[in-house]
Amino acid sequence: MVATAVIMVATAVIMVDTPVIMVATAVIMVATAVIMVATAVIMVDTPVIMVDTPVIMVDIPVAIMSPNLMVMATAGIPDLQATDARMTTGAHPPVLHHPNNDILYPLPFITKMTESTLFWNKLALHLRWQ
Repeated sequence: MVATAVIMVATAVIMVDTPVIMVATAVIMVATAVIMVATAVIMVDTPVIMVDTPVIMVDIPVAIMSPNLMVMATAGIPDLQATDARMTTGAHPPVLHHPNNDILYPLPFITKMTESTLFWNKLALHLRWQ
């Protein structure tokens, strides 16, 4: 009778422990899935970072050189030179004059950072008129 009681208690303990083990296994499975997702995110981010770093390394000196590039690129185009002179002095809002008619294309004088963008837009317009 004592042995039967011991077996019954042991069986009850096993019955209680089994769902606890099942829950623990489920927790481990969820944690593994989270780690797998995090690993996948890192795997995607790494090449993005690898691409972005040289792009940033190129963008910084280009941003620094932009005013010099603007001066060099406008060397042979008097209309653009005049516009850049007005942008630099701030005498009045810069405008790009169409060489063949009286249409004026106003270009707002905003900040130094926008001057480079404005320049490349003006250059594209100028080349389109040729």
